Amino acid sequence: MDNENNGKVKAAIIISAVLVVTLAFVLTLNAAFGWLSANGTVGGDNLKLKVDGDLFELALTSTDVPDTETNTDIISYLEERDYAVSEITSQNVPNIIGSMVDEAPKSGDDVKLCPGSFGYIKFYIKPKMSGDLTFRFTIRPEGVLKAGSEASAEEINETLSGHILYFVGRTGTKSNYKYSGLINSVGYFEHDITGAVAEELYEVTVYWIWPTTFVQMAFDESSGLVQNGAVFATGSSELDDMNEFISDNADMFFRDAGGLKSTAYYTDLMDDAAGHYVLLSEGYNHADQFIGDNTKWVVTVIEGQYVGSAP
Repeated sequence: MDNENNGKVKAAIIISAVLVVTLAFVLTLNAAFGWLSANGTVGGDNLKLKVDGDLFELALTSTDVPDTETNTDIISYLEERDYAVSEITSQNVPNIIGSMVDEAPKSGDDVKLCPGSFGYIKFYIKPKMSGDLTFRFTIRPEGVLKAGSEASAEEINETLSGHILYFVGRTGTKSNYKYSGLINSVGYFEHDITGAVAEELYEVTVYWIWPTTFVQMAFDESSGLVQNGAVFATGSSELDDMNEFISDNADMFFRDAGGLKSTAYYTDLMDDAAGHYVLLSEGYNHADQFIGDNTKWVVTVIEGQYVGSAP
């Protein structure tokens, strides 16, 4: 059973060198299917991207490193956005790009991210002070457009934020995980460390899922519309909140292939989601295709801020 992990992580997990390794963990487009895939990997266990702040540092590790050809573009992408610069201290808000570890079984090794993908992002806090500490993290998906795409980055990122869902909690088994603590609806989450020791490393895990269908995130298994793979446990108090979030932000979740239906159209359908689930599912699937047709990479951007003493 998986859940949020506040436990201390021994320093040996992360390479001790301060040098920043400018490797993001991205997903490249498989044009044949319109979904996101990896072109291959190179060795490099425990390579890390580390960003320093005045009050704390963030670091992450991954064994999933893009190949050399792709890495050139990744480094340029990072440098343009200052993610690869050590000792970023502006407003004490360090940034990292998280590795979206994908646990879903795939039809081929090259398929890396698509509707139906799910997994986790693991990163580490290294506080520079001791005590009971609270940190706040914003987390969001960010897409890089394909060459020649007529979509805007704003459109892609908005749609990604409705299709890749982030949570602080997960229970169950790999065949039927259930999620709690949706981050997308508020855009941030807080993480407490009780009795933190300065310069030690503390692990944080965030769970993510790209639901295959609309009904997975809008209904639980008691509805009969989804037999297995509902995002929320039956009777979860968060299900109503999720549907309200979808209704209030329909442009994040739905898209009309012909461009004739407005956001208001889907908002109205959400008033009776069970009665209109076929039309809502079509709009959700069109939005999936919009992402696949226009997006070259997707990364998760995490921004951290020290809030104060934990309650």
